[in-house]
Amino acid sequence: MSFALLHIERPPTTNDHLRREFCWSEVRSGLGRILLGYFILVGGYILAGALLAAAIVQVIKASGPQGVALRKLDISILWLFYGGLGLLSVVSLFGYGSIVIGYWRCLINVPERNGARWLLFVSMACVFIGPAINVVAGFTMDKGIELKKGPQGLAGFELTPLARKLQIAGGLTSAASLACFMLFLRAVALCFDDHSRAVHVLVYLFFFGLLIAQSVIVAISRLAPERLLLIAAMLGAGSLILFFWYLYLIGSIRRCIAHGLSQVKNPLEIEPPAAAPSNLNYY
Repeated sequence: MSFALLHIERPPTTNDHLRREFCWSEVRSGLGRILLGYFILVGGYILAGALLAAAIVQVIKASGPQGVALRKLDISILWLFYGGLGLLSVVSLFGYGSIVIGYWRCLINVPERNGARWLLFVSMACVFIGPAINVVAGFTMDKGIELKKGPQGLAGFELTPLARKLQIAGGLTSAASLACFMLFLRAVALCFDDHSRAVHVLVYLFFFGLLIAQSVIVAISRLAPERLLLIAAMLGAGSLILFFWYLYLIGSIRRCIAHGLSQVKNPLEIEPPAAAPSNLNYY
């Protein structure tokens, strides 16, 4: 009996994986929906914050230098205040709706290579759990915001110790969601053998961890008000930088997917293996 070795099995390459995975364009589209949701939130919150700030400034001016409480607010102040609150609700609905749709589109289409699907699943679960904890914290407040009083109702806002703990838990859950999402982006970069972007995500997570650790230290320590205000301003500036860095990374991974898909070769374009040698060994 004679045998001839005609083909040698080789490990699958990135090109082989991508030719079998037809879902990456949907993942890229899902990341685009997430970016759109964040842009809606940023633009809407800036406009709503401007309306609320204008209402508060008008109340301060109308109360005079003595800070006398007003018995009746001007109709223009109420329009600014309730218009800002209404805009916050609408923007949150459309913004978070777009983000959730983007998450879902990525989740149902991304393959399981490098644990990408499971990382996104954990991140999406935390997206829902974090706000739910914050809603529960709202019911445990000692004294909430009285919207009937307009901007003056913001002054009576108080938190109970339980509400503070729930808000911290909600914040940590949201931080875990972001960390898992960043690891998902790293897994996507590794699926395309883009190690530079994968390292970029790890650098981001390092600075994100530093910010979270510093925030926890500030929360549990008792600092002087003037020093606390300075540290809070620095943490706010760091959070703003990390947020826009986060948006940049999402866009960068979208470009990574687009570039990787453009490099996928058709099986007919792949060079055939070298011809088998003429001096085959027969047994």
